[in-house]
Amino acid sequence: MIKRGFTLIELLVVIAIIAILAAILFPVFAQAREKGRQTVCASNLRQNIQSVLMYTNDYQGTYPYGVGGTGNTVIHLFDLLHPYRKSPGILTCPSYPAPNNGMDWQERLRHRGERSGANLRSVGTFRYFAYVPNYGVFPSQLCQVSVGRRIRGRTVTESFIPRPSETIAIVDGYWYFNANTYWYDYWFKIDFWPRHHIGGVIAYLDGHVKWSHHLGIPRGGTIPAQWNTSTAQKGGPANEYQNVCSQRRTATYYFFGYPPGWNNRVPRNEGEFNTVNPHGSCFADFFGIPETDIINVWETSCS
Repeated sequence: MIKRGFTLIELLVVIAIIAILAAILFPVFAQAREKGRQTVCASNLRQNIQSVLMYTNDYQGTYPYGVGGTGNTVIHLFDLLHPYRKSPGILTCPSYPAPNNGMDWQERLRHRGERSGANLRSVGTFRYFAYVPNYGVFPSQLCQVSVGRRIRGRTVTESFIPRPSETIAIVDGYWYFNANTYWYDYWFKIDFWPRHHIGGVIAYLDGHVKWSHHLGIPRGGTIPAQWNTSTAQKGGPANEYQNVCSQRRTATYYFFGYPPGWNNRVPRNEGEFNTVNPHGSCFADFFGIPETDIINVWETSCS
């Protein structure tokens, strides 16, 4: 009996079928992998917001500040939450497009310090982070830091929050590299970064965590006219003369909108994000406390 092998045509047909199946299945596998990363990210943010709530309970209902410090030491919100978490790994996001799944906090401080001729340092409780806070809830307290603007925000307590389930606390985000450095002392130089299926994970002050499509970020309601002033839109007296992007000067507390040239696309990496100038352009407004006069942040000079 003569054994017959495959003909060239048969081999080509088999190869074509395999290629078609691969083209169909690989995107499905990629989506499933990203969905898994999104789940991990949501779990991380859930642990972070629980840390916030535990801190607030221990401090008689007062929320921690977002950034502060003394001298050359800068203290981040995540430093204050250190006693309430098991590992700094929950500060990173598996979909953040960098080797350590987050921004390098120590490197950002070093860079900012060198620009001002100082040796800025961190407390050292964490290094990499992929999430950024709502500085309307977690204000800056920078009166005693030697580098940067000397500003202070309004301390916020639980009793001040009318709608905690609709108040954004922490989001998937990014800290801009702008004007040759990272400005930890400017609230509007951080942004929302939809990294998961063109959406992002958001933690709210009541403790729940939710993924939202980038065009479906909750608006937080309309800002009452008496509070929607030009000074408040720019973050209070300390920011009155700063250029703040139009997405942060809307009729609602929260907003998402593409800056010029970014229609239906978000940055794929840090380099692309850094081409956006946060003074005139940005992607989102996640600052503020609905139904209050803090429509973005409220900062004033320490002097």
